[in-house]
Amino acid sequence: MSLHVTSRVLLASLGDVSPEHGSLRLYGDPTGVERPVLEAIRPLHENDCDCDDADEYGDCTRFELRSATVERFKIVRLGGRLGAGYFVACEYQPDWPMHVSQYVPFFGDVESMRDVANSAGVGDDELIDALCSENPVERAEAYRNLIGYHGWANFDEYPIELTAAEVTARLAHDKKASA
Repeated sequence: MSLHVTSRVLLASLGDVSPEHGSLRLYGDPTGVERPVLEAIRPLHENDCDCDDADEYGDCTRFELRSATVERFKIVRLGGRLGAGYFVACEYQPDWPMHVSQYVPFFGDVESMRDVANSAGVGDDELIDALCSENPVERAEAYRNLIGYHGWANFDEYPIELTAAEVTARLAHDKKASA
C-alpha cells in the first residue's frame, strides 16, 4: 500500500478525526473502479523524543494504519424466503462453480449477524441492510460494527507502521481532496 495515494477522496470521517485518539476514515475512488476503503490510524505507543528512532522532526510517536475494503453484499437464500441466508459479493451469480456457502465472508452468514448487532447496540435488520446498501458510508458503519466485534486483525493482518510526519502528510491529502 502506497503512503501517498492521490486517486482517492475522503468520503467520511467516522468518529474522532484525530489520529492521536484513533481516527477512522472512509475513502473512495473517484473513478468508481476500486471499492471504498475504511482506514483506521491509531497511536501504537508514545516515547519521549530522545529515542533512537525519532523522525526528522524529533517525534517518536508511531502510528498503526489498518484498512479494510468495504464490500457490498447481497443475500442469497436457499429454500425460499425462509431458507438459509448467505452474504455474498454483489457480483455473485448462481452459475459460479462452487456452492453459494463457499462465497460467504469470514464473518458469517445472515443468521450470525445477531451477535454482532447485539454487541453494537443495533438491530439485526439494520446491520444486514447496511451491509447490502449502495451507500458506502452506511456500509462503513456496518463494517465498524463488524470490526468492533471481530477485531481489526481479522480484516487487516498486516498493519503499516507510520511516523507522525507520515500521518501528517497522509492526512494533508484529505484536506485537499475534501476541499
